[in-house]
Amino acid sequence: MKWLIEFLEKNQIPCQWKYLTGYDCPACGLQRGVIELFKGNILESIFVYPALLPMILSFLLIFVQAYRKDKLSFLFLKISIIFTLTLMFANFIYKLF
Repeated sequence: MKWLIEFLEKNQIPCQWKYLTGYDCPACGLQRGVIELFKGNILESIFVYPALLPMILSFLLIFVQAYRKDKLSFLFLKISIIFTLTLMFANFIYKLF
């Protein structure tokens, strides 16, 4: 796992939005958040990119919905996606100011 963390740290993709505008994009911090999560620093990961854990949960719920296809799992998926997008937008607005 250490080699993966080192590889990710050395090969981060630069943000073109930030390069062109000077402002963070809604996804700025995602790569650093994933790296911190791989290191086991959950709180640091949340601090760097608050929407990461709900995003992971949303992806897991997409797979659950693909297999179960019931109304309850679809409801949880919708709530999770709305929560994730809200966090992403709130984080984006926070970074602007």
